[in-house]
Amino acid sequence: MPNLEYYIGSEKDDAALRSVLHQTPMAGPIRMTFEREPSFFGVKHLEGSFHQTIVGKDSKNGKVFGVTNRSIRQLYFNGKIESVGYLGLMRLLPEYQTGFPALRGYQYCKKLHLDQKTKFYLTSIMDGNEPALKLLKSGVRGLPRYQEYSHFCTRSIPIRNKPKKIISTTISIINGQKVDQSALVKFLNQYGKQHQFYPMWTQETLFNPDHTPGLKPENMLVAIKNEEIVGCMAMWDQRSVRQTVVKGYKNSLSKIQWLINGCSLILGYPPLPKKNSKLKSCFISHVATEKDNPDIFLELLTQCHNFLIQKKIEYMVIGFDENHPFDHIVKSNFKNVPAYSRIYLVSWEADGIDPLQMADNRLPGIEVAIL
Repeated sequence: MPNLEYYIGSEKDDAALRSVLHQTPMAGPIRMTFEREPSFFGVKHLEGSFHQTIVGKDSKNGKVFGVTNRSIRQLYFNGKIESVGYLGLMRLLPEYQTGFPALRGYQYCKKLHLDQKTKFYLTSIMDGNEPALKLLKSGVRGLPRYQEYSHFCTRSIPIRNKPKKIISTTISIINGQKVDQSALVKFLNQYGKQHQFYPMWTQETLFNPDHTPGLKPENMLVAIKNEEIVGCMAMWDQRSVRQTVVKGYKNSLSKIQWLINGCSLILGYPPLPKKNSKLKSCFISHVATEKDNPDIFLELLTQCHNFLIQKKIEYMVIGFDENHPFDHIVKSNFKNVPAYSRIYLVSWEADGIDPLQMADNRLPGIEVAIL
């Protein structure tokens, strides 16, 4: 495929890039696409204040065949603020998933990396994405080094139409509108310092439509004890800029979909979404508790579930490293549909660094809502 070209995308590529997202579903029991309507570039600084969209185009037929995002974001790393890169999306049309187009794309990324805006990158690859995993294990010269950092679990929790019982604690839960934003930002950053790759927030970015589209103070719950913030959690509905669309089910699941939906109706859970329908979901984000307190986390998540019953949301989506204690709490207390991915630290050999060795043993604090 000698006719491939790569460049930084702009608004003129918007329709072609959205088409690529429509045509590249993720594999699994439920086949889904992650789309950006009405504008591919409508998310602005969601993934980072610095952002580049890399477009792959076949100059022979003029077809845009692939896309990758390169972003830089301020994250906490070993307790300090670091400019960390993120390589996201990484979509190729099926007929271009031969390895060569991806390799050429990495070569273009390496040239962009010469701006030295970051030392290394995070990236996420879904379990079952065999073309990507095969390429990473191929040992082909020119690829960056991928070091597995975390086996990450994203859990979609169905919202039952009956409120869940709240376990009585000594904390009170109030709406984010009633909290001083400077105190909330301070609490988030104190929590972030204790976790790897937790986002750094400011008063200018926390509820900014460019950085957090769809997130408002009233979408956040805050735990208070002795007049101090001891926890918080947001319900971040991004459907105005990003959508998850169900494209179909594996044969085994499609054959019993009627049975699952019947049982769900009896138990008060939402049915499996219809083919080509948009998932009515929101992310549970900005999770922070004093000393990773499990009781505060569970009460906040339960309150979120009960709050979302009234919002016509069918699933709340939350994600943690599979060894994070919060993941075990979710698994034990809520019915959920898990989806696993691997978080890699990506670096270039010429830089002579080892990000995995550099990272200390703090718990991962990766934010699922900005992956």
